[in-house]
Amino acid sequence: MMQLNIHKKTIIVNIGGGALCDIASFMANTFKRGLSFVNIPTTLLAMVDAGIGGKNGFNFDGTKNIIGTIEQPHQVYINPIFLDSLPEREIKSGIVEMLKHHLLQGKDAWQQAVSINEINEWCTTNMISHSIAFKKEIVLQDPNDEGIRQFLNLGHSIGHAIESHSHTTNRPLLHGEAIYYGLIIELYISNLIFNFDKKNIDALIKIGTEVLHYKKEIFNLENLLPYLKADKKNDVTINMSLLSDLGEPKIKTSVTISQIQTALEMYHAN
Repeated sequence: MMQLNIHKKTIIVNIGGGALCDIASFMANTFKRGLSFVNIPTTLLAMVDAGIGGKNGFNFDGTKNIIGTIEQPHQVYINPIFLDSLPEREIKSGIVEMLKHHLLQGKDAWQQAVSINEINEWCTTNMISHSIAFKKEIVLQDPNDEGIRQFLNLGHSIGHAIESHSHTTNRPLLHGEAIYYGLIIELYISNLIFNFDKKNIDALIKIGTEVLHYKKEIFNLENLLPYLKADKKNDVTINMSLLSDLGEPKIKTSVTISQIQTALEMYHAN
């Protein structure tokens, strides 16, 4: 950028998936104290999550999104045509974030999610627009992630730990894959703390096995704990965003290691 003599009126255009949008947006936001940037997300995950909302973070030393900024893009352009060439594994990864949105929206939205039996049904303009509108509504109320926006962290404390650990193995998981398992385990924690209905967890597992064709993975608390303790949502305790019911999120919930272990055992036993 220095060699190209990029100046303050230059607009940076980011075309790609979530990782590309994150790192390029961070670069634009910090170069010469901030340039305008435009995101054109090309993956389903980036369209419904990473490419919108203004969080521009990246991983460092094995910890998810530990360095970053919050700055909204000047514009976001989304066209589902990009999905025509996207591998199915990447499509399924994006669907998981859409499932999270439906859990957060309440019973009607969750019933809609449960009724979908084909992967392609998630990739329509209406479904993508629905997820974007939900996230946009939350972000506009809390752009700096200090309150209601933390609803969107559901599944991400455990999920990020799973994702980070998987990248130290020979079977690294995509973001959405790790968040799927994180959602299940955090909903079991929600059951322990808030008596969240297990039938909704069973429905999520059914979607994972019958629609996304995910297999059960085995997770060891000892492997996840270093990442959980380093999570940026923590203070003196491990904090998570959980659900007391469909559409009823509870942010900044203090969770004990014992509760995490019990939830893992519930997950493994199901």
